[in-house]
Amino acid sequence: MQIGEVAARTELSLRTIRHYEETAAARKIEELHRQLARAEEFAATLRSRLEQTGPAAPS
Repeated sequence: MQIGEVAARTELSLRTIRHYEETAAARKIEELHRQLARAEEFAATLRSRLEQTGPAAPS
């Protein structure tokens, strides 16, 4: 479905629909940044613990 068709069916302007798209995208980007920060913190914690305990014994 094209954005013009959505605008006609919802009686919203193209500008309003674009605004909602951009707002949703910005929120998703913020969420992904938070997830990335948590993953980097987790990786740093693992590295620190591995450095403290030394290499694992081979099995």
